[in-house]
Amino acid sequence: MVLYRELEISAIEERALQQDIPRTPDEFEKLVRSSPNSSFLWIKYMACLLDLADVEKARVIAERSV
Repeated sequence: MVLYRELEISAIEERALQQDIPRTPDEFEKLVRSSPNSSFLWIKYMACLLDLADVEKARVIAERSV
């Protein structure tokens, strides 16, 4: 019973974390507007664009971040 409850809680926490992860350029835009000094966020944004094979936009974001 205790193990089942722990697994259930773990699953709930994992779903909550997954919802907070930006997945689209629009979601990243909202985040960088609210946290423009977060280098981690800018890098993740560029990585997202590179995953989408949009190298030119990733370069533009790199320039914006500086």
